[in-house]
Amino acid sequence: DEFAVLVPEASRAQALEVINRVRGAIDPPFQLEGLALHMELSIGIACYPRDGLDADSLLRCADTAMYVAKDTKLGHAFYDASVDTRASKRLALIGELRRAIDEHELVLHWQPKLAVRGGHVLGVEALVRWQDPERGLVMPDEFIPAARETSIIKAVTQMVLEEAARQWRAWADEGRNLPVAVNLSMRDLVDPGLPGEIAMLLSRWRMPAAMLKLEVTETSIFSDPHRTEDVLERLGAMGLRLSVDDFGTGCSSLASLKRLPIDEIKIDGSFVSAMSARDEDEIIVRSMIELAHSLGLSVVAEGVEKRAVIERLAELGCDVAQGYYLCRPVPSEELAIWLDQHPDSGAAVARKRKFREEPARENLASA
Repeated sequence: DEFAVLVPEASRAQALEVINRVRGAIDPPFQLEGLALHMELSIGIACYPRDGLDADSLLRCADTAMYVAKDTKLGHAFYDASVDTRASKRLALIGELRRAIDEHELVLHWQPKLAVRGGHVLGVEALVRWQDPERGLVMPDEFIPAARETSIIKAVTQMVLEEAARQWRAWADEGRNLPVAVNLSMRDLVDPGLPGEIAMLLSRWRMPAAMLKLEVTETSIFSDPHRTEDVLERLGAMGLRLSVDDFGTGCSSLASLKRLPIDEIKIDGSFVSAMSARDEDEIIVRSMIELAHSLGLSVVAEGVEKRAVIERLAELGCDVAQGYYLCRPVPSEELAIWLDQHPDSGAAVARKRKFREEPARENLASA
């Protein structure tokens, strides 16, 4: 999906003219099996002799500029040596990530979701980590943003879905009825083949569709509404649960989401964590809860880090809570210990208690 264009003896103005011709050829939708496919295009430009004296140098500089064009969303960018170091590091990171996927170095940690009233476990969210042999555990904010810019994010998603389904089957065989949630990227959400791939995944692991929840961000949904809405409709028709993650940070509204098969919204942690300190954030949270309920949606509060916050969420009628106060993301082995000490939906547990009686155990919460 990458092409090089050589324009001999051209000025910057002439290069831009060629770029506009290329974009003009790509912008109209392509018809494929009755579907109108829209192509996105990012172009990086390197100039001889300023940016390089040989083909390899010029191609590398053009590739670096292309990633700048992706970042800025401007469609094209000329090479700038001042940003070369950052771009080169990102390209190296993508190469390492490809190797990590092949070597099975990506692992899942799990964060429980609890009912605000009662404290029983409603499910868990799968969160990817990179267990690098040299650097140790690498958190997703260090590699997922770079992965989202390339097709490698789809390989990451496929790995997470597969491992989440495999772990669900292991829990189910132990008698734990534990729905799992997986995050999708924008590239996943515009892939018309995604519903079919998930259908095969569910069949392979004998996993009911209702046991898998897919979390998508507002930005992903509205980046290409025509394609994303079609994929979401097909996923919803399969019986999958759909959730809008980081709600409140995008430019959409609940009203714009009501035509989609959405089951819940997740209020972004930036609003939830500030509730106890700023009245305006509590007003925002309360408004989101009330409007979501009026549309028949359940509400998850992310970023719960204090007892006072979850008590206030209960008073506001929030349905589900998730955050470090309850439990940090932990490996499956540690999650099993945590579950045995908390009410678990449908599973046999050692003992039951309400989370209001005491905070999450510190030794597990800090893992």
